[in-house]
Amino acid sequence: SYRRVMESSWPVLLVPVAFVINWYIVGRPHTGYLFGISALNFTIALFIEYCIRNPASLAGTFLNSRVAVAGGLLSYSMYLWQQLFFVHHPASVVQTIPVNVGLTVAIAALSYVALERPLVAWRKQLSGT
Repeated sequence: SYRRVMESSWPVLLVPVAFVINWYIVGRPHTGYLFGISALNFTIALFIEYCIRNPASLAGTFLNSRVAVAGGLLSYSMYLWQQLFFVHHPASVVQTIPVNVGLTVAIAALSYVALERPLVAWRKQLSGT
């Protein structure tokens, strides 16, 4: 049954297979965007479901670790701030690795603490929840 399949470990093996398929096919626009990206997204969804159903697995344990949870909390801020530091043709040292990575994480953490958390608290206060 579906439940027995998801409790087994085989969906985890599909993730690298999808990456290989996507890497090989993506050079062919007609099939790559249709099949490769769809296969990749489907197997990532399977992997996420597997981790949710099996939190004691290696992947589930990592995703529940403090490092992964902190990365999840900062992910939106990092997405917003990385645009200043990650460019194709770096014009200064702050746009080169590892400086840009450190600055992105530092500014994202500051943004999370100084902006996101207070604004979420304020929104809850205004809505009465």
